[in-house]
Amino acid sequence: MKNYFDFLFSGKKFFPYWFVFYVAIMAIMVIFQVSMKKPPVHTALLATLLMVVVVTLITLLFYYFYLKMVIDATRLKDENFVFKGTFVRFLSKAFSGLVLTILTVGIYYPWFKATMARFFVNKTSYQDKPFEFQPNGTSLFVILLITSLPLFLLFYILSFIPGGTVGERSAWATFGIQVLTYFLIIPMIYSVYNWFMNFDYDGLNIHWETDLWESMGKIALELFFTVITFGIYFPMMYIKLYHYFVGRTVAENELRKYNFGYDIEQKADFLYFWGQTLLFIVTLGFYYPWMVQKLGRRFISKTYVEKVETTEDEAEVSD
Repeated sequence: MKNYFDFLFSGKKFFPYWFVFYVAIMAIMVIFQVSMKKPPVHTALLATLLMVVVVTLITLLFYYFYLKMVIDATRLKDENFVFKGTFVRFLSKAFSGLVLTILTVGIYYPWFKATMARFFVNKTSYQDKPFEFQPNGTSLFVILLITSLPLFLLFYILSFIPGGTVGERSAWATFGIQVLTYFLIIPMIYSVYNWFMNFDYDGLNIHWETDLWESMGKIALELFFTVITFGIYFPMMYIKLYHYFVGRTVAENELRKYNFGYDIEQKADFLYFWGQTLLFIVTLGFYYPWMVQKLGRRFISKTYVEKVETTEDEAEVSD
């Protein structure tokens, strides 16, 4: 029997958080542009670094409220998921992690990401039973190190090609390099998401049952269609990848197994996604809270989990 999720997110309640975040980011960008009129090189570098740090911190703070509302709005079998992480605790982890990431020139980032993921997963519960995040920062560090090698190789080769610097490239050469970069980061994208999808709940381990090469091929194919249509295909890429990976998500132990799935409606989902995207564009982003509400409800409400009949279950039925 399929048990469907539900999503009771309120765009109206989320709008104040989005508005403050939106205005803060716009204000920072305007101040940065005004202050960057022919400054000394060292001043420009310092100002850029400061802007990146401030924007990152504001974004982290915004995502606390965003993810809290998303988690609390998600339901299964008429019971809500509950997030109990406090803002003060989150702020301490976010600030210390950001400082360490800056001081180590980015090296600490995998452990920072793991800490943030563990905070949100471990502070979430369903039916008073908590989730437990299993991955660690060390394994993510190795993943990022290995999967970034093709990018380093690309930029190393470009440094030896005449006209390979950014200012000397033609528009088409720049576009080609960007497209190649997108394809080269596919192993990183898949590996990071696969790393994240590993947590426990009520004695079950939730993870993907995917094949590395098949999954990367699927991502590459959908990305290819997005590129050749100059982005028009993007909503379909998202829909198909969501359907593909949700359908390969399982929760299992030695005695029980549950499969997840999504009831895809390709044409209807594609048009609905584009409709919401256009509303976001024409309102200059102010529609975003309602976009989250409506897209979330459409996709989550068609996502389900169902128990797989084991040999022991079949034996009980036959008896």
